[in-house]
Amino acid sequence: METEFYKTAYKYFEFHAKQRTASFKFYITISLGILAFMGTAEKFLHNIDPYFYLFIVFIELVISFLFCKIDKRILLFIHIAEEVIRDIEQANTNIDLFTIEHRKTKKLKQKKIFYLTYTKVNLLIYILFSVLIFSLALYKFIQL
Repeated sequence: METEFYKTAYKYFEFHAKQRTASFKFYITISLGILAFMGTAEKFLHNIDPYFYLFIVFIELVISFLFCKIDKRILLFIHIAEEVIRDIEQANTNIDLFTIEHRKTKKLKQKKIFYLTYTKVNLLIYILFSVLIFSLALYKFIQL
C-alpha cells in the first residue's frame, strides 16, 4: 500500500518538476524572441514610434512577472510532493532519498552558506532578461 502512495507521490513530483522546466524553457524562448524582434525591428518596420519600444518593455515585464508567479505555484506543488514522499520514507526505512536531501539542504540553510537553487537562478534570469530588454529599449528610444 505504501509503495503505491510512494509511486503516486513520485509521479506527482516528477510531473511538476518537468512542468517547471518546460515553463522556464518557454519563458526563455519568448524572451529571446522579444529580444530578437527588438534588435531587428528597424530593418523591417520603418518610422517606428519610440514609445513602441517602451510598450515592448512593458510586455516583457508582464511576461516575466507572470512566469515568476507560475514558477512559484509549480514550486509549491513540488514541495507538497516532496513532503509527502518524506513522510512515506520515514514510515518505511528502506527508502530515504528525499529525506537525506532534505537534511543536507537544512544544514546548508543553518550554516547560512550562500548556495544557488533553481529558484534563485530562475529569478536571476527573469530579472536579467527584463533588464536586458529594458536596456535595449532605452538605447533604441534614445537613438530614435
